[in-house]
Amino acid sequence: MIDNNFNDRLLAQLRPSVITPVLAYSAPQNRKTIIKQIVCTNVTGISHKYTLYYDYNASGLYTAANAIAWQVPLEGTEVTDELNIPLEAGIGAIAVQSDTANAFTFHIIGEEKQL
Repeated sequence: MIDNNFNDRLLAQLRPSVITPVLAYSAPQNRKTIIKQIVCTNVTGISHKYTLYYDYNASGLYTAANAIAWQVPLEGTEVTDELNIPLEAGIGAIAVQSDTANAFTFHIIGEEKQL
């Protein structure tokens, strides 16, 4: 039987140095994962845009079809609350993108549970 009690923790953090989509987090083979929050921080002081992708089937394709936030303008920090995105063991992934290299830091917070 799987224990469905989870504890939030930092799963990934990154500052992309490119303007193409970057894999931020993928579910480990032996763990069920729930993504709870993604914290996006613009570190430049000038408005830039970010995009978040939910690749539920690990296709590796990041388009408007699997975007959960599309070209969102941001000057400061934004927290995406109550996402509750399930990632099955070894399958799902979250990717991020910025319109300017090194403009954002992304922190992915959630829970993993051993299967």
